[in-house]
Amino acid sequence: MESGPRSEQLGGRKLGDSIRRTADYLNHFHERVLTDALAEMTADYWLRRAEQFQAAMHKPGDFVGLCSTEQIEANNQLLAAKAEACRNRAVLCEASDDDLDTIRAALDGREVA
Repeated sequence: MESGPRSEQLGGRKLGDSIRRTADYLNHFHERVLTDALAEMTADYWLRRAEQFQAAMHKPGDFVGLCSTEQIEANNQLLAAKAEACRNRAVLCEASDDDLDTIRAALDGREVA
């Protein structure tokens, strides 16, 4: 069996600490993934996203740099389409708000009615 700095790092306490840190990281990552997924299931989330795309559209007086009028218009059309898609998604999410409450309750370990 090897001896020296590498074997000491892999042995005993340091290995246990490394495993614990990894497990803590993975648990936190798992919670964030679920939190993000639940947020994306809400109508409010998608309405906020629609507002962000709408706000990103070019307004008179904005700096345009080297962009042509056609490029600005094409970008505005793309942003408007994305905003509309977000609003459509919000409508779908409103229909499933009851399901979202059930999912949250189950993840929290509460009894689901």
